[in-house]
Amino acid sequence: MKRYNKTRINYKVILLILLNIIIIPVIMHFSFALNNDITSSTYEIKNNKIYAIPTTYNYRVEELLSNISSDKEIKVYNSNDEELKLGDNVYNGCKVKTESNSYEIVLMGDVTGDGLIEIGDISRLYNHFRGTKTFDGIDLE
Repeated sequence: MKRYNKTRINYKVILLILLNIIIIPVIMHFSFALNNDITSSTYEIKNNKIYAIPTTYNYRVEELLSNISSDKEIKVYNSNDEELKLGDNVYNGCKVKTESNSYEIVLMGDVTGDGLIEIGDISRLYNHFRGTKTFDGIDLE
């Protein structure tokens, strides 16, 4: 009968735990980052969505673009695929496009989709929590 060294088995178990808890998530994080052709230190970018928290009342194209970096040309489009210009408001469902990818903008707090965060958004959130109105799609994000 072969005897196992308990210390050796414990090191293997510890190594497997470290692999699952630390190393694999780090590799996955960097693999998602490699698929993006835009980066941002302000926004979270994942699954072809840009999660933005507005810092001004009227969230405009220039503020969005000032927080995104890319070596490719970036354009912003509304939900009808019309290009937005500097000074235009950005709202939930707008898209940032490069030549190879498209990223949907999730503007936190803008559940009415008008680019403004005001009493209408609060009302819709209240109705959602009461159960009289439910969100789907980008509004739910």
